[in-house]
Amino acid sequence: MIHEGQASDYANFKKNISRQEEELQIPIFVILGNHDRTEAFYNGYLSEPVKEKYYYKQQINGVDNYFLDTTFENLEQGYLDQQQLAWLSTSLQTSPETPALIFMHHPAFGSSLENMKFSILQNGLELQKACQKGNVKGIFSGHIHFSTTYLTGTILNCVSDSTAYHIDCRKHHQHFVSDVIGYNIISMSTETEIGVENRYLYCGQNTVKKYR
Repeated sequence: MIHEGQASDYANFKKNISRQEEELQIPIFVILGNHDRTEAFYNGYLSEPVKEKYYYKQQINGVDNYFLDTTFENLEQGYLDQQQLAWLSTSLQTSPETPALIFMHHPAFGSSLENMKFSILQNGLELQKACQKGNVKGIFSGHIHFSTTYLTGTILNCVSDSTAYHIDCRKHHQHFVSDVIGYNIISMSTETEIGVENRYLYCGQNTVKKYR
């Protein structure tokens, strides 16, 4: 939602989030992506001393929700640092029967991401190893600008489309960009069955940019 913003941009964003929480009567949780700037986020959104990574856990209706920070300096690809992985592994191991969901910006590798390996989470195997410590039901992400769903073992991986533009990456050496505004609605039953609905506010068909 913020592109290379300053502290004042994040402060304004926080006001918008607070208004939406009041209007919708639901909590809104945020994570950082590759367009974010961590120092500006801490200063403007959290008003807290700056830390290297922003990650946390929230339990909602008996489900542990993990919000991870996959930013890697100011680069496009994602990475989970060892401190974060150790924290996740320990926390999952502490309550191994509790259903858990993970939210992060960069998706871990799946078969539908073959042509986006350069852009996604670069140490996804380490994440999978940590997930084996607990009862992770789903991993939800974005970043690649198209929606896809796949399994890693028994874990559902669901990637949302973008609120900015869509990328068609079916060709390995050339990607096509079109105007799309989309989001996902995630539902979970009391039996921890997960459903994901892709919704689009706009879905333009014309290619507006090509890149290799």
